[in-house]
Amino acid sequence: IPDPTGHDRTSMAIFIDIDHAGALLEILQVFAKNSVNLTFIQSRPTGRELGHYHFIIDVEGHINDPAVGDSVAELREICDDIRFLGSYPREVQ
Repeated sequence: IPDPTGHDRTSMAIFIDIDHAGALLEILQVFAKNSVNLTFIQSRPTGRELGHYHFIIDVEGHINDPAVGDSVAELREICDDIRFLGSYPREVQ
């Protein structure tokens, strides 16, 4: 994992156990509570069976930033699995 630059993005895949009303809202509330801005979100079926989905999410910040790290820790309590895909410098314009 590269060191934080202050202008980073973190990507992760978040798996929910069984799709239910409010599942995405629960995930989004964790990020909102920790003031973490999402820059990308996509819902995809896992291929395991009907009703099993995961979300590909990019957020502003580095995994070692307290807000991002705290969000991931909280999400581990409510999600089936979280796969950290990386933290990397984002393009600054």
